[in-house]
Amino acid sequence: VNTILRELNNVFGMRVVAVALGGGQDGRIVAMRIKNHNIVGIGRGALSLIRREPAGFRYRLAHEFGHLAVGDPRRDDWLWAVYIITTLFLLIAYGSSLVNVFSVLTELGKAGGWSEVEKALFGWMRFGLVANLVLFGSILLALALERSSAARLREFYADAVATQAVGPVEHVFASA
Repeated sequence: VNTILRELNNVFGMRVVAVALGGGQDGRIVAMRIKNHNIVGIGRGALSLIRREPAGFRYRLAHEFGHLAVGDPRRDDWLWAVYIITTLFLLIAYGSSLVNVFSVLTELGKAGGWSEVEKALFGWMRFGLVANLVLFGSILLALALERSSAARLREFYADAVATQAVGPVEHVFASA
């Protein structure tokens, strides 16, 4: 592992250290940034790849170096915070619209009784309620899809960087 790390540190021009993760079944290899240190966590189960598929192991390490080289771990933390805050604001906005609806329904109930509330809910107010639900639901769905798409693009980029650094490798993902 140390030889491969030294080689990849030279190729990428950075200093990355490796740490062991999990138990014997943990086959993950993941990039992390802790404070100012670039770290590749290697699951104990992935260590058997060094002998079984050395080129595949090297490629997977290079893939994680690719993530570290462009700052993916730190960027992912920031993006996660942005997604959470955006989702929170959308839920607050939807909740606010529901509070307004219930406020109007309460006033209708006071003025005309349950029959007026029923007319509003199943009549003129129904479209607005459904439209708000569809609007906010669509925005949340688009946000989730965008996050997934951005993550996939980062993976494709890391694959391209790994291929440039160590060359293409067959059967890398069979044991990933």
